[in-house]
Amino acid sequence: MKALALLLVIAVVATVVALTVATIRDYRRHRAIWRVIEKTKGKGVYLYLVKYGEEPVEVARVSIVDPDYEEAYTAAVFAAEQKAATMNANRKMLGYG
Repeated sequence: MKALALLLVIAVVATVVALTVATIRDYRRHRAIWRVIEKTKGKGVYLYLVKYGEEPVEVARVSIVDPDYEEAYTAAVFAAEQKAATMNANRKMLGYG
């Protein structure tokens, strides 16, 4: 009888933990915003939009060997930040956060 009671307690605790983890994950996904990150690969800088629970979206690529690298990089970052802001604003207007 004690073994059955222990098994029942373990099952209840496991269920509560699983529900808590699922609730936290859903809350984070619901409240997450799009952000810009950059990664350097080879001779290029790649800009991505990332959001918790979503696949990264590549939005720009700038070659490091480009003679106008600084200007191109600045323009790409500005455009990527604008896209992130637009996506976050659309999310709020549609009632997703």
